[in-house]
Amino acid sequence: MRISNYQKSVLFAITAVSAFSAGCARAVIGSDIKADGTWTRTVEFHAPGGDGAANPAAGMLKSAKMEDSFVVPKAPYIITRYKEGEENIIKATRKVALNEVITHDITVLSKDDKKGTTTPVLVNETSVKETAPGVFTYTERLHWVGPMPKNLLDVDSKKMLLKFLPADLATEENAKRCSVALEKELLMVFMGPPDPLFGQLMSIIANPDLAKFKLSARLRAPIEKVLADQFGQKLSAPDRNKITTRIVNETFDSSQAKYNPAGDPTALGNKSDTTGSGTALTFSINYPGKLVSSNGDTDPGAHRVFWGMYPEAAVLGDITLTAVVTANDQQTAKR
Repeated sequence: MRISNYQKSVLFAITAVSAFSAGCARAVIGSDIKADGTWTRTVEFHAPGGDGAANPAAGMLKSAKMEDSFVVPKAPYIITRYKEGEENIIKATRKVALNEVITHDITVLSKDDKKGTTTPVLVNETSVKETAPGVFTYTERLHWVGPMPKNLLDVDSKKMLLKFLPADLATEENAKRCSVALEKELLMVFMGPPDPLFGQLMSIIANPDLAKFKLSARLRAPIEKVLADQFGQKLSAPDRNKITTRIVNETFDSSQAKYNPAGDPTALGNKSDTTGSGTALTFSINYPGKLVSSNGDTDPGAHRVFWGMYPEAAVLGDITLTAVVTANDQQTAKR
């Protein structure tokens, strides 16, 4: 039976998604806040089993080894090592006092395959503090300590702005200033938090039409906000909308060119000059009473707030996860 090009694309999509997901290390970071403000910190480091060799099925990214991806914290953390399916897991747990600050229980590493060395690229600082009687504020600050990637995104935001802005606004100074703000917004969309689009870009392979709708829905508001902040009344609402559409389309075309299986099927794993380590970080808190506010996604029935991100989200500045909660359900909290 002859396989059509479409069927080949779908088969590649399934293989690519599986290989990409299986080859990447990830960390799941939980903070369980009690009614007295003390909390339990649990960090689970996950890495695929094996020797870190490249995936032979698709020529994709090499499997990430645990020691090349994370620094595991030491005492007072209780460390448990085990295997679940094909994954190696290291679990670090400790009790933390109210108002205590912990640092560097998450240290993400980047490996230089040529030199055989690893370098820290992301560290953290975390606390739960009583900011009013019976009101607790969780803060997790992620700080980039690695080198600046060659390219932050798949697109050149300054070049796009020079091309799409009206002639009277398309100056080097305007484009440079606006591109800095635009890249920060785009990084938040693609790399998180709270819901990074980077991991969903694989859908471009299997369903590019849906992927384009998703990209437009996520990018439109932050791009229009940047244009409004930077240019105010100099750009009318229709002009902002038109420029935003052009930026979204070019961003999609660039991403599609990168992730589409046409041509070299191993290309996806070779784009090492752009942001995207593939190291997924998932943060969550469980809280005892009511949620007052947060900048994460919420699951009220489970008393949970959660965030997803990739380390490169912090390249242009610290990322802060925050949630304000109360000690009990009856309490009325005000910020």
